[in-house]
Amino acid sequence: MGNERIVCGARDSGYDWCKQPEDIIYNLSGGCTYYVRVRAADTSDWANYKYSDWSQPIQVVTAPDAEQMGTLTLADATTTSLTIKWAPCPGATSYQIYDGATNALIGTVADCTYVRSGLAPNNVYSIKVLPVRTSDTGFIAFERSQKISCYTKPNKPVTPSTANFGLSNIYYNSNAAYFSATDPIGEAKGYEIEVYTTKGNKKVFTATSSLNRFTVKRNTTYKYRCRFFTTYGTEKIYGDWSANRYFVYQTVSGKKSGSRIKLSWKKVPNANSYTVYVSTKEKGGYKKVKTLSKKSTSLTIRKYGKKKINKKKTYYVKVVANLKDGAKSVKSDTYFVGKAY
Repeated sequence: MGNERIVCGARDSGYDWCKQPEDIIYNLSGGCTYYVRVRAADTSDWANYKYSDWSQPIQVVTAPDAEQMGTLTLADATTTSLTIKWAPCPGATSYQIYDGATNALIGTVADCTYVRSGLAPNNVYSIKVLPVRTSDTGFIAFERSQKISCYTKPNKPVTPSTANFGLSNIYYNSNAAYFSATDPIGEAKGYEIEVYTTKGNKKVFTATSSLNRFTVKRNTTYKYRCRFFTTYGTEKIYGDWSANRYFVYQTVSGKKSGSRIKLSWKKVPNANSYTVYVSTKEKGGYKKVKTLSKKSTSLTIRKYGKKKINKKKTYYVKVVANLKDGAKSVKSDTYFVGKAY
């Protein structure tokens, strides 16, 4: 049997003999196209062979070498898709893509990129790429494949409600505030809290789980907001910012003098008014004394409800600065509580 072959574009030829109606041709190059034709030979007379005419040539192909593709790489990922790339494999006319877990064929591409879509967020998927060479008759030659496993991106975290974050510890004596936040779903890897001055809207602090102590300036109104983040490799994926919360550390002084409690305080620039309360218990039982204008800086308390202040009793006083942010009235997360005795 003889043949005429074209190897990767270079013309070459060779032949082989066989006694069966089939043959295996060895030492071929991978990822190449060959042309084969056959003729019969009468070898009964070794001195004078007789040959039939050559058959029509047929095209055959060999499998590309998958190792020439190099390593599959993850080029891009979303919550529902993965983009895989690889180096061109010499001799490949296309690439078959399989699910690495089930070996199900999921696509065929001609170039060196495949986008697998319709996936679930934050899940691992295995993808196998098989380089093939196809003949004119539709025969597909293949041998080995390359495989990769990678994750889709997680969804961005939920937006915190104002109940999901806040001041965790308050120290008036040292002017220190500590923040904390809790993801209600439990999927976030961490949080960020940004603190701004209400006047001027200047960012003055960013809190995280490892850095959450803020030194407060007295009688300055702050607003703060929170967002959660998760991770994808070294990338942080942030959720949306929450609505604002507010707080202010007020400077209030006073003392009990006989049957009166005399209070004074410094103005809070963003205060719309001040409301004063009094109680005989530190944790409850407060009764409103009066709401004063934003210009007020002092008040003398003479009654607890309908009763006069008893000079023999201990009282607790609460001064609340009613704040504003622009035209909006807002509530402070902190207020002054003092003991009068």
